[in-house]
Amino acid sequence: MSAIGHTMSELPGELHLFSPTGPPIEERVAPIFVECLSEHDVGDILVLKRFPTGIETFTDILATHVDTVERPEVMSLTRFARTILEASPQNPTLVSQHERAAVLASVLSEYEWADSFLQQASAFDAFEDDVGRFTLAAAWQNQNVDPNDSSLTELFDFTAHLQEVLATNGYAERASIIPRALEYLEAETARPPILDQFDVILTVEVEEFSALERRFLAAASTDTDLVCVGERHGSIQRVRNEPGDITDHLRMETIDHDSSRPISGPAQVAAYLTTGEAPQLAATDGLFEITEETFADQVQTVAEEIERRRTTEGWSYDEFAVVLKDSSSPIQETVRILQQAGIPTASITTSALSDDPAARELYHVARSLESGGDDQSRTLLEARVPDFTTILDDDELATEPVSNALTTWVLDTDLKQRVAANESRLEARIQFQHIGRILDLARFVEDCPLLDSSWDAFCQALERAFRYSAPDFYSEVDVKEGGVLVDSARVVKNASWKAVFVLNVVEEEYPAVPRFSSLFPIAQLKSLPEYPAVTSPTRDEVRETFPTADDDINHPFSAYYTELSRRLLAVGANAATDQLYFCTYTENAADPGKYKQPSRFLQQLRDQFEFDSITHEDVHSQGRAATRVLSSVDRALQDVRTAPVTGGDVDLNAIETQFGAIQQLLDETDDPGLEAAFEAHVDFAEGRVRRD
Repeated sequence: MSAIGHTMSELPGELHLFSPTGPPIEERVAPIFVECLSEHDVGDILVLKRFPTGIETFTDILATHVDTVERPEVMSLTRFARTILEASPQNPTLVSQHERAAVLASVLSEYEWADSFLQQASAFDAFEDDVGRFTLAAAWQNQNVDPNDSSLTELFDFTAHLQEVLATNGYAERASIIPRALEYLEAETARPPILDQFDVILTVEVEEFSALERRFLAAASTDTDLVCVGERHGSIQRVRNEPGDITDHLRMETIDHDSSRPISGPAQVAAYLTTGEAPQLAATDGLFEITEETFADQVQTVAEEIERRRTTEGWSYDEFAVVLKDSSSPIQETVRILQQAGIPTASITTSALSDDPAARELYHVARSLESGGDDQSRTLLEARVPDFTTILDDDELATEPVSNALTTWVLDTDLKQRVAANESRLEARIQFQHIGRILDLARFVEDCPLLDSSWDAFCQALERAFRYSAPDFYSEVDVKEGGVLVDSARVVKNASWKAVFVLNVVEEEYPAVPRFSSLFPIAQLKSLPEYPAVTSPTRDEVRETFPTADDDINHPFSAYYTELSRRLLAVGANAATDQLYFCTYTENAADPGKYKQPSRFLQQLRDQFEFDSITHEDVHSQGRAATRVLSSVDRALQDVRTAPVTGGDVDLNAIETQFGAIQQLLDETDDPGLEAAFEAHVDFAEGRVRRD
């Protein structure tokens, strides 16, 4: 039984229920929004989304139904809670995830663990990341639990300690916004001003609301009409900690919408994966399969197919999405391979700071000033700014506050002008954002009383930011527009793209053994239902949550997460409006001889649908060989370059052997462009030139 079980919430108002597949959510919500407009002005209606992704598109669609210039007010649930919290007497300063990581490291360094297991675990490098993810999930859920495990009890105690430290110093992390806003609403008699602005709260994606979030919604809508929109059997977030359908947990006046049967091929695939619904006989086009030898080859073919479709269909980059299962999937590596192929990308799970030449430049400036002249950093800076010594060797610069010194570097070396001159408009915009984030982090390190305002403290904070990836159960920011989205299935839920490529549809991924934490093995987690973002269901709860579950369930825990993998695959499929690609590879390049099998779900789909195989014969020759060589150059240089940041080990002998083989290829080739391309890749990797 899960720790939360079936927590029933009763809310006034209406609950509109849809099937989890079919038209985009904004098209389903629009008629309900129009109905609200028949009785209220647009300015009196607040639309809440559980996930922050796609808010701009959502707003644009709803705005087409408004006959005035006023746009609908659409907020994420967390942004709404932030606005309420800003009216509280405390009004804490919100810390970013990068800032939170720096504070966590500081608090951990001074914490004395009483539990013997945690004492031993704290000696390992992964401990900080594991505790960081645990405390984030625990703060988000804000459960009152009494675990029957001393290690788990102390982890919850540490979570409370971290929240107390943040609050005492006037800070709040994003995961604690809703609990703190709820506490404020339940304790205060005066309503926050934002609640008096609206007569109706139209809440979307209610199937993902946790017990705490439903309680918050109830508190925020006491004097406001409430209209909710949700999906049956559609949750991928809430079910990580609360089994069952949303109707098992939310009691409202329910209106079932008899959604039109899915028409497009991708929608039919999503319906089959979600509910087992048999496909229609017609309109199953738009389904494709890509099979390659290695993961990198798979992504390369995706890049080629994106460019081909851009040519044949006239689609822009932001009409494509590349979907991986979760945040532990190789999202950053996928981004890197696509960018090497010239494909602009966007992602919220990975910041891509470590791959940004401008961000690396600022890191090496900091390292040089911190160490008094780091040779490697100075060499790399000289490649980008030949006369850098006139700025960096200024004795006063090293004694300046970190943010002031970095700002001086940005201005005096014309960093933003260099980026604008050498990068595309999209890439320049991304690098400008990264520069701003790094300067914000520097100011936080200076101002936060919990941190040492030194160059070393800043460098460590920036290294953590380089390694950061967002967890599966939480995100606050929206997806940036302008590039191919590369992200987890959670991010694409209730959003849509013309073409979607679902990567790694292999047996080890769909389904995969759940990856929760290196602190506790899976066998132990099965007996720890209080562990945040983990569900230990009964057989009945598996069947209640997933209509596709087998009747005969021997291992409920495994069955639950197998079915969740299937639903994540369905979410990826449902994000495609025109073309859906399932992508597989047969061999792990780092572990040759061990072959990957297509996912059991894909094999079932092959029996129900017809998929067209995608091959690009024009690249399965010297061109692909050259691409593989150049990609290996990029990966090798990336490993060497980021080793001081990530702490990873680099086998220089293996890299020397690899470069020796490449040199032999260059000596033997008749293609004069290959050597030039090799040199260009090296120059680009060090930030000396732009990629054309």
